[in-house]
Amino acid sequence: AAGNVGTSSAVDFTVDGSMPPYLELIQNGGFEDGVAPWTGTTGAIGTFSGQPAYEGSRCAWLGGHGRTASESLSQTVKIPSGAAVVTLRFQLHIDTAETTTSQAYDKLTVQVLNNSGVVLKTLATYSNLHKAPGYVERSFDLSAYCGQTIRLSFKATEDASLQTSFVLDRVSLAMR
Repeated sequence: AAGNVGTSSAVDFTVDGSMPPYLELIQNGGFEDGVAPWTGTTGAIGTFSGQPAYEGSRCAWLGGHGRTASESLSQTVKIPSGAAVVTLRFQLHIDTAETTTSQAYDKLTVQVLNNSGVVLKTLATYSNLHKAPGYVERSFDLSAYCGQTIRLSFKATEDASLQTSFVLDRVSLAMR
């Protein structure tokens, strides 16, 4: 501030201007602002004592019923043309009561769809075989969809017995 004089040690730093900042394309990726603009099984978004969020207080909990069920969440996003890199990232926690180490009974499918709902690409299918004690970050390059409007879809399906929970948080689609 003007008129204040102080002493301090010298500090050296470098600013690397080679990496442009990221632009976030997903809205409400941490689910902290309620359900909009997510569509599908929006009751899967909330605060759950049985499944804590990765960060904040809210997450999306798909599955976990232990009976035949299907739930999904999706969001439509326009990816501007000219982006150098477009990356989908999300935190995923999978827990299950299934005991098998070889049979995928319950699944979460992550897909890119067009405006008409046609699957452009299945990015991954996770199952009860991918259980983990905590959240795991998943990442996908979506640069091929620059200049397009896409719908990101997360769809969980469970069989008739033994629950598998697919808990999502911190969903991000960032471009630079």
